[in-house]
Amino acid sequence: GTEISYRQAWMGVEKVWGLVFGDYSSSFDDLRWYVDAANACNPGSVFYMEFDIDSKGRHFKCLFFAFEACIHGFKYCRPVLMLDGTFLKGRHKGCLLAATAKDGNQGIFCVYVLL
Repeated sequence: GTEISYRQAWMGVEKVWGLVFGDYSSSFDDLRWYVDAANACNPGSVFYMEFDIDSKGRHFKCLFFAFEACIHGFKYCRPVLMLDGTFLKGRHKGCLLAATAKDGNQGIFCVYVLL
């Protein structure tokens, strides 16, 4: 017999998602830790992160990364490069782009850009 508005229901869903999976803001903040850890474990790799800085603090803008093995592996790939992208939906909208190539053994090399 209880009636709630759509907005109240949606806010409840977001709160539960935050409790189970963590909130969006902290997920993007974890990218700084990931970049530092990946850079320490993969010397020679390229990691580039960009943030907007305003009065409220730092806000994620984009991330580019390419592991050293993939950078060198592209030299030996077939001359066909596949590009793909998808839009990210949610509070922090963006775009995920991927460049993928295949080598002679059907192995896959990827570079990802998160905008």
